[in-house]
Amino acid sequence: MTFEELKFELLDRQRKKEINKLFHLYVKAESYSDILRIVKSEGNFRWIFKNGFRDLIQYFPIEELENEGFYQREVSLTDTVTDIILLQGSSLTLDLSGKTRCRVIIDNANAVITVNDLAMVEVECYREGSARITNNDWSYSYVTARDESIISLWGNNKSTLYLDAYQNSKTYAYLQPESFLYSIINDNAVLNKN
Repeated sequence: MTFEELKFELLDRQRKKEINKLFHLYVKAESYSDILRIVKSEGNFRWIFKNGFRDLIQYFPIEELENEGFYQREVSLTDTVTDIILLQGSSLTLDLSGKTRCRVIIDNANAVITVNDLAMVEVECYREGSARITNNDWSYSYVTARDESIISLWGNNKSTLYLDAYQNSKTYAYLQPESFLYSIINDNAVLNKN
């Protein structure tokens, strides 16, 4: 599928959903990277994934995907500050330290994330994705679990974890006495704490 065919396929699938996204995509997109940047800037990955983007991602060149932080393979990263989007079947090992800030979107993929020092990670997990997040020192994690996702939270030292769980997600929390977990559980989501 050529870039123009892909662009018009995206437009066709989304035109009845929300015209602002359609207009922005149509006017600004001149390359695959432009489309990926628009997707990331929109921020509503739940909406994006449910409206045809998953099906069309296969037509994007791998190099363009990875340049914009979209991965469809096993990847290991350290102290990155860019948004990372894990697509179906991919896996991530991520280590953050210092004052690093990072956002990870997991769409039916797997992630192992270690957050140290004063670093922070924001994680959104969709479909049957899974994440193991270990917080050490004074680090912070903000986690949104959706659909059938499975999350393991490990809080050590004086770390702080925030969980917002929806649908049928399952979260397991293993906390040391000085770590703190704030949680909001919605729908049929489950939180098991040690």
